[in-house]
Amino acid sequence: MLSRANRIDTKESSLEMLLFHLFGRDGDGPHDLPVAPLTLLSDSGEKTDRFCMRADPVHLRPDQSRLLLFDAGVLDLEPDEVKALVGSINELVTQWGGHLEAPLPHRWYLFLPEAPGIQTTPLTQAMGRDVGPLLPTGPAGQEWHARLNEIQMLIHDHAVNCAREQDGRPTINSLWFWGGGSLPEQVDSTRWDCLWTDHPLLTGLAAQAAARQAGCPQDGDEWLARDCRQGGSHLILLDELERAVQYGDIEAWLEGVEQLERRWFAPLHKAVADTSLATLDIRAADGRKFRISKSALRRFWRRKRQLKEFAI
Repeated sequence: MLSRANRIDTKESSLEMLLFHLFGRDGDGPHDLPVAPLTLLSDSGEKTDRFCMRADPVHLRPDQSRLLLFDAGVLDLEPDEVKALVGSINELVTQWGGHLEAPLPHRWYLFLPEAPGIQTTPLTQAMGRDVGPLLPTGPAGQEWHARLNEIQMLIHDHAVNCAREQDGRPTINSLWFWGGGSLPEQVDSTRWDCLWTDHPLLTGLAAQAAARQAGCPQDGDEWLARDCRQGGSHLILLDELERAVQYGDIEAWLEGVEQLERRWFAPLHKAVADTSLATLDIRAADGRKFRISKSALRRFWRRKRQLKEFAI
């Protein structure tokens, strides 16, 4: 399908940018995309009018002269651990006029009285990487570096981390600030008849847009058997490969690609060939878009390229 598709290169360079673009909202200059208030809406149902940003618990691991970031997926946080850590951190952040909340163990939120004057790096772009070049920048960047250091010092010897260290479990030794903003008042979903996803950002966008939304089906056959055959435009988010890409796990990526081919792309290819689907767009989070139709599949003169050629 990729070999015979029409390829269109767009300007989006991350999953967050792509999802906002698909809802009619692009980046606002140097400001962060307001991921936090939308994932908060997904996590808790709260439509906040406060400025908030994600303050996710992470583990920083020394690697020679670098500090590599690992997200909460490696931490296996217990509710009591989260409650104790958030309570201690709040004693500090209240001095800044802020307040920390954790509606879910792996997604935390920092509420502030006003925008902090920083630009941040999405957690998805920091996972598995050296955090040094990815720390907040902007007019208040240095101030927030200092605040982050205060938090790290506070939780370094925290009882929760001492217990985890004794048990041989990775510690929660930092937070990752990102995705700050206010809840967008208007989000355009008119191009989509249904959104199929379990992703918190897309779920939040759907909720804010009052769009029809359902959980992601197990495979393409299940989706095709549902009301998608009535027509319209549907958006399905398949993010199974995200962690493998971020952490450079080649074996997990290869296994995930095989599963996606079997569960999704083989049935979708068949549906395009028999015109059950008029058009299939495959959007990659790096800005590439592939449009496939039955007429495109007939381009026998285009040589079949190996998947690795598209993965570079």
